Amino acid sequence: MAVLTPASPSDLPPLGELVADDPFWRYPLATPAGEGVAHLRVWLTTGPEPGHLAVVTETGLAASVTESSGRIWAGLAGRYGPSLVLLEHYLVPEAGEGMETLDLVRIGADGSPHWSRVWPTPADNPRHGGLELWMATDGRRIVSRPASEFDRCEDEDDLPSHACARGPGRGPRCRLRSGLRAGVLAHAHCPMSGGVSLG
Repeated sequence: MAVLTPASPSDLPPLGELVADDPFWRYPLATPAGEGVAHLRVWLTTGPEPGHLAVVTETGLAASVTESSGRIWAGLAGRYGPSLVLLEHYLVPEAGEGMETLDLVRIGADGSPHWSRVWPTPADNPRHGGLELWMATDGRRIVSRPASEFDRCEDEDDLPSHACARGPGRGPRCRLRSGLRAGVLAHAHCPMSGGVSLG
């Protein structure tokens, strides 16, 4: 699995309504050899500058989405406008059961694509916390996981001030945390939500 620099959380807007869901979406290949097939989903975004977030899931049919990222972005931006965020979504069964990756695609001034990792990211990376928060609030809709799979209860003393909250009769609020272990995702459910440990 390629090691990519983690994306900036500020590049990932909140998701709104799902406006497109095509499991057999056809996209132009990087070579004039026809079309590829992937699963396309598009959400409205609700950030300061409303736009769209598109997720293209590799299905293993025809060709690789990555090889056609530039053409995919150009086609989607032509349809949904330039305020488009593009993510590539891959299922990676060889790395462990249920393993998935999300990569952010940015297009440079010369039209070439550049990738950064949205999920999973190393727990010791400074951007990990912000990306984990986005995954729990929005990204979970892409990977079809409950928010609790990104939760892990920790002592209040270990929490940053903005991530800890107490209520009457309650312990410290769960901080979002997960990471890679032995090449697979290690998730933990928060006992406060009635979950059980998975890793």
